[in-house]
Amino acid sequence: MSSTETQPRETVDLAFDPQFCEALLEGDKTSTIRYGLWGPPGVGNRLRLLNADSREEIGTSTVEQVRRRQAYDLARNGMAGHYEYDDVEALLSAMQQYYPDANLTPETWFTVVHWGNVDIA
Repeated sequence: MSSTETQPRETVDLAFDPQFCEALLEGDKTSTIRYGLWGPPGVGNRLRLLNADSREEIGTSTVEQVRRRQAYDLARNGMAGHYEYDDVEALLSAMQQYYPDANLTPETWFTVVHWGNVDIA
């Protein structure tokens, strides 16, 4: 590989509850919150967005930003491309549905992944 070529980026699968598939396709949902100091993906990685139930590919995109934030900060400041919560209790209640075995508190760390336009599958 010459010095002008770029190394291929890793492709990472992200599965979503079917209720979010339409918002993904319409570009209304461009971020996800994942429990813990989660990784990959990293900036520049390709994402394969999947329906969690069927494992069907919805589309692909590229990671533009990855941040780690505590629940109280997410609830207070929100984020682009994601549902905004009224308070930290509402955020924790929503996250508990996806992570039922986790002991979630306002100090719990989450990873926020933001991507660009979705190329529809």
